[in-house]
Amino acid sequence: METLKETVRTIYSTLRKTEKYMAVQYDYIEEILPKEIFFITTQELADLYPDCTPKGGNITSPEKRALFSDADRQDPAKWRTS
Repeated sequence: METLKETVRTIYSTLRKTEKYMAVQYDYIEEILPKEIFFITTQELADLYPDCTPKGGNITSPEKRALFSDADRQDPAKWRTS
């Protein structure tokens, strides 16, 4: 799991650098990505949002705007359904 997290951090850092470059080059582009990416497990998501299902749409968090979940790595049958 640490290798996956480090890979995600590297990709996210590259996205932030690209965003910064574009914001410098084009004055109508602003930086909106948060500094850090937040990792959350499928179980944590299910606990936080018990009424959501894996195909229930996007879950957003005002305090954590950049989320990476292990949901794609999990068996959807393990999700709670409403």
